[in-house]
Formats: sequence, C-alpha cells, structure tokens
Amino acid sequence: MANSFNIKINIDTILTNPSAISDLMSELERLGLSGSTEVDGLSGAFNQLGNSIKAALASLTAYMSFEGLKSITSNIIQTGANFEQTMLKVRASSKATNEQYERLVATANRLGAETEFSGSQAAQGFEYLAMAGFNVEKMIKALPGTMALATAGTVDLGTAADITTGVLTGMGLEVEQLGRVNDVLVKTFSSSTQNLADLGEAFSYLGPVAVAYGYDIETVAVLLGDLANAGIKGSMAGTALRSAFGDVHKVFAAFGESAVDAEGKAKNLFDAIELMVAKGVGPEQVTKIFGERAGPAVFAFMDMFKKDADIFNKQLDDMYKNAAGSTARMAETIRSGIQVVFDELTGALESLQLESFFKDNDSLKEGIRGITDAVRGGAGVFKNYAKDLLSATKVALEFIKTLVSLSVSLTESGAVSGAFNAALVLLAATIAKKLIFGLVNLGKTLVAQGVLAKAAAQQAAA
Repeated sequence: MANSFNIKINIDTILTNPSAISDLMSELERLGLSGSTEVDGLSGAFNQLGNSIKAALASLTAYMSFEGLKSITSNIIQTGANFEQTMLKVRASSKATNEQYERLVATANRLGAETEFSGSQAAQGFEYLAMAGFNVEKMIKALPGTMALATAGTVDLGTAADITTGVLTGMGLEVEQLGRVNDVLVKTFSSSTQNLADLGEAFSYLGPVAVAYGYDIETVAVLLGDLANAGIKGSMAGTALRSAFGDVHKVFAAFGESAVDAEGKAKNLFDAIELMVAKGVGPEQVTKIFGERAGPAVFAFMDMFKKDADIFNKQLDDMYKNAAGSTARMAETIRSGIQVVFDELTGALESLQLESFFKDNDSLKEGIRGITDAVRGGAGVFKNYAKDLLSATKVALEFIKTLVSLSVSLTESGAVSGAFNAALVLLAATIAKKLIFGLVNLGKTLVAQGVLAKAAAQQAAA
C-alpha cells in the first residue's frame, strides 16, 4: 500500500525562509524516500533556489539605497535650480545689482519659511511684480501684502500679483497705495457676488478710463460690486462701466442740461442717474443713450436709486471708512485653517532645501561627488543584480522541473499515494505562480523604469 502524505506546506513561508523545506524532506525520509535521486535533487535544487533569491534581493537592496540618496539630492537640486531660474528672470527684469539680487533671494526664502507660501511661489510673485515695472525696493515692500491678498482671495500668488499690480497701475496709483488697493478689492468681492478674479478682470477693462473721468478706486469698486449683485461681472461689468462713463454727457445733452456743475466741474454718472430717474426715463431710452452694452448696467443703477436715493453715498461712506484692514482680517481668518498650516510646513521644508542649495553649495557639490564615486565603485553590484535576477529565475525553473520529476518517478514506482503526488504537483504549480512569474514581473517593471539600463550605463562608464 502506498504511504500516506501528511504534511502542510505554506508556500509563502518557503519562499521567504528556505529552511522550511526541511519539513518536506523530513516527511520524505519518514516515507523511506530520502535516498532517491529525485528527492536528493529536490533538496539541492531548493537550496540553490534560496541562495539565488537572497543574492538578487541583496543586490536590489544595494541599488535602492543609492536610488534613495540620489532622490534626496535630486530634489534639492531641482528645487534650487527652478528657484534660481525664476529669480534670475526677476533680476533681468528689474535690473537688480548683485547686492539687490541677494536681497531678493533672501527675502523670497525668508517669506517661504515664515508664511503659507513657498520660496518658489515667492519668487513667482517677484516675477510678476518685476514685469509690472516695480524696482527692487518696491517689490520687496509689495510682496507681503500681495501674499495676504492671495490668501484672502484664495488664488495663487502669481494671480494675486498680476491683479493687484494691474489695478494699481490702471488706477494711476503708486506702490505705497498697494495696501489700499488690496483692501478695496477684498472688501468689494467679500460683500458682493463675485470673486477676486472677476473683480480684477473688470478693473482691467476700465481703470485708465475711470481715472480720466475723475473716479477713484473706491467709487469704481462700489459700482462693480453693485453690478455683480445684478448679475453683471468680470469683463461684462468692466466694459459696461467704461462705456457708461464715456456716455454720461449724452444724458445732459438729451435733456438740454449743462454737463458741468456750478463750480465748473464735469457732472458724473451719479448726477446722470439722478436726472434720468427724475425725468422718468425707461429702459428703451436708457439703451438709446448708453447702447446695448452699458444700458442694462445703467438701468440697474437707476433701479437702486429709485429704492434709496442715498444708496450710493452710503456705500461710498462704508467703503472709505471700513475698507482699511480688510485684507489682513480675511487672511488671518483663512490662515487659521489646517490647510494653511500644512502649506506653512511645506514652505518651511522647501526653505531648508533652498538653504542647502545656496548657502551650502560647496558641501552639496562634495556630497554629490561622494555619491557619484560610491555609485561608480558599486557598479558591479548593479550589474550583479541583473545577473542575479536572471539566475534566480533560471534556478526556479530547474527547481520546478526537479519537483515534477520527483512526482513522476514516485507515481511510476507506486511508492506513495495519488494524494501525495497531487500535493507535489500543486506545490510546483504554486511556486511557479508565486516565484517565477513574480520574478519575471519584477524584472519587467525594473526594466521599464530604466533600472537595468542605468546599471549597464554605469558599468560601461566605470
């Protein structure tokens, strides 16, 4: 009668701990089969398989250690190089001297460490300020306020810089008025149905025209806020208001009224609105005077005036009295959230990278050279990994072949039961699936990532 097979083998344990095969060998010895050529071949094949796997994993570990060092160094270099490239653009645009350039770099890095913006983002902010014509001193002074605007408006720093410099320039204001501009923008979008981008776009269409007709930034902002609440915003609001400013004189001409007041000053849009409401002008006549583009906006203002003749005075009074500090208050509220705290951590970590790139440049170069020398010296390790990987796969195939041969031999001799043979075949199939295919797939992945190509290149260069 054939002997019974009474052993349970965990394939994962065998693959990670080759000594586990001793259980199988002990069972074969108990069955009186240990002296056969096939069984002895199985033991030798498994030991060779285990050694091959260990060799492949050891060389892979060595390679990944170098990869980790390279990754850290690459991050520092890439971050620093990108930052440096942006700052050099700033230098070129602003015509900064060496001393001024160093101040700009130090300021960007410091703000990156102290705020929710990284040094790289600060550099981008400087880039927009430089393109707007700001000199070095004005850029350094303007950037913190621009950062606060970006936070309050929940936009990136480059967008905030683009908007605030555009409004500042368009309204004919000096950089010293940047805080005023930011506060007016924040108060306006926070009290109307528009965002900072909408408001910035509207200003871009009418700034210089508004100044030419005598309107200050507060007045324009109030009117744009009213239009946004009436569903007219962005470029539509900007072009409508620009057109309305230019057609105010037509209102007085239509009713035979003087376009200047008793003091000889030109009457404005508010005077025209008051006159048209008093005359009972309807939508058709408004459109005839102001056109299809500005007509709906002007009629919206008239509707507000009908409900409260003092509405615009109240709004302007509120803007003049309460706009100051709006940016700081909103930014402070937003900065209390966890996202900003995380952003601050990210910025601080990048500042450490920039510190290494600029101040410890020589040390960084020496470190890179050291890693390079180590890689060159260990090129054989990388080459061995490719060889060990292929060797382990080949040995695994031989191991499966030996296991199957044992099963066939035992079946022909009738020494063991069919269940035992079935277990051997199952063992062979399982190892084939978990080991051979695993090794092959790992090899494909590494080849796809260029690991083996890198190893070959390094070996060739050595």
